[in-house]
Amino acid sequence: MNITNVVITQNPQNPVDYNIKCDITNDLNEVIGDFGESGIDVFQWWAQQDEQFRQDIVMQFMWVMAREIMSGTAE
Repeated sequence: MNITNVVITQNPQNPVDYNIKCDITNDLNEVIGDFGESGIDVFQWWAQQDEQFRQDIVMQFMWVMAREIMSGTAE
């Protein structure tokens, strides 16, 4: 699986939210799916996920941020 034709747009009404559009392709570069004609708004998608999934992502984020902090690359 690959992701191509990526377009990420900041939401003008909420500058910390983003809309993502892209094609999902197989190894032959054939489109097998996409993020929909209107794309996916990150905040709307996040709010629709179950609590366990959100907690799992937060735990992954914690480790990424810890590495960034320790390497001095965190903002």
